[in-house]
Amino acid sequence: MFSWIWIFLRGLAMGAADVIPGVSGGTIAFITGIYERWIDALKQLNWHALRLLLSGRWRALWQYVDGAFLFPLLGGMLVAILSLAKVIKFLMAHHPVPLWAFFWGLIAASAWVVRLRIRRWNITVLGLFFAGMVVAGWISSLSPTQTPGTPLQLLAGGALAISAMMLPGISGSYILMVLGKYEQAIHSVAAVVDFGRDILTGQPAPWPTDALLALSMLLVGILIGFVVFSRLLSWLLHHYHDPTLAVLMGFMVGSLYKVWPWKQMVDGLPIGYIPTLEDPHFWSGIIWMAVGIAVVWLLERWSPPEK
Repeated sequence: MFSWIWIFLRGLAMGAADVIPGVSGGTIAFITGIYERWIDALKQLNWHALRLLLSGRWRALWQYVDGAFLFPLLGGMLVAILSLAKVIKFLMAHHPVPLWAFFWGLIAASAWVVRLRIRRWNITVLGLFFAGMVVAGWISSLSPTQTPGTPLQLLAGGALAISAMMLPGISGSYILMVLGKYEQAIHSVAAVVDFGRDILTGQPAPWPTDALLALSMLLVGILIGFVVFSRLLSWLLHHYHDPTLAVLMGFMVGSLYKVWPWKQMVDGLPIGYIPTLEDPHFWSGIIWMAVGIAVVWLLERWSPPEK
């Protein structure tokens, strides 16, 4: 039986990962042993759940959507996104190598964990692994754009981003960045948080109309993505377990270049390089990679088994 506190903490970790372009909350779900249960619970957010909600059948709704698991998890994700957006932006700006090194170690070790959960390897499974790796590498190579987001674009961006967030190795934040909506999303979250802080402290604060509209459209898109993509992913996991895990493992391996911590700008593009011992960030990167790998090992060793 999952403790709601333990589930909430997992949600915090997933939400923190989802804020960072290049890192997926689905990766965290995988290494903490809740991935398939999470996808199955999301699948239950359907018309039947809505009918239970509208008819006031709370107990039946709670049981139908696995509420004891899903709501603490989503609550943790929401708290992390609202509270850590500014922290993550600060770390990305001022301590990028340790941050990316930590997540590189996390993702690399997570891919190994997924490999251990594939029951039987064959030519098809191996081919799907390489296909997933190529797709993730291609997505990671796309150049971000910066365009103002119309409500329809934000809705579509939310749906695509949350679909990516459900996949280990494909970052929903990076999808938003490629679509040119990441900065708008982060600034909108920060504006709403600042508004709430000002209200609580008695400071005058203008109503964040644009930020609330942007977040509302993103949330509608996220809900659509939850309902549609979770059903497809759950069906694949139950009917084609090993091939699906092979693709997901490929996504994770293919994303490793995107989160490689040592990069230098070449013709305006960040290009990865192999650091030497003289590199000022060599040891900090190595240490934080090791920390990321250790975190996966500890989670895999101590996390309650998935049910």
